[in-house]
Amino acid sequence: MLLATTFGKVSSHYLVDTDGTILRLVDERDRGHHADVSSWFSMHDLNSAAIGIEITNSGFEPFSERRIDSVLVILKSIKERYKMPARNFIGHMDIAPGRKVDPNKYFPWKRLAAEGYGLWYDEDKAKQMSEDPTAVASLRDSMINFVLLGYGVKKPEITIEAFKSRYTVADKSGKLSDYDKHVLRLLADQVMEDAQKE
Repeated sequence: MLLATTFGKVSSHYLVDTDGTILRLVDERDRGHHADVSSWFSMHDLNSAAIGIEITNSGFEPFSERRIDSVLVILKSIKERYKMPARNFIGHMDIAPGRKVDPNKYFPWKRLAAEGYGLWYDEDKAKQMSEDPTAVASLRDSMINFVLLGYGVKKPEITIEAFKSRYTVADKSGKLSDYDKHVLRLLADQVMEDAQKE
């Protein structure tokens, strides 16, 4: 079965319906059409390199426990079969900031990261560092940290908006607070540390 519009050829490998039902729409060995123009680290065709999961949601509401439980079932299977590192569990808004906004700001990234699907950070440490003038002064350039984390930086304001929607406080300011900058640094440091262990 293939989920597609008749005009846009949009498809994903999995769809999690409102009641938590998991529909497998495209074989994982086949190319889905869920990412389109996108990038993550050095990859620029995520349709060919990623397994797409769509979740029914208006875009402006929290996700039900049933839907998240089903997402976790899919993620567990993918992680076990492909030995995928936590940093590679990302959202469409991460790979195509500005063009894609899913999942929305209510998606429980912190909860998923606690279970090994995606990254999170030490919130107390980020707050403490953001209030320390020495730590603020010693920060790497934020654009470098974005690249280390995997984001594209051709349009910094849009990248910042996507990042904040996932990790801190969603807004459209296109600017990073000192707290945001330290969150970004902690996440980028995690990616570098994890890469050294592989």
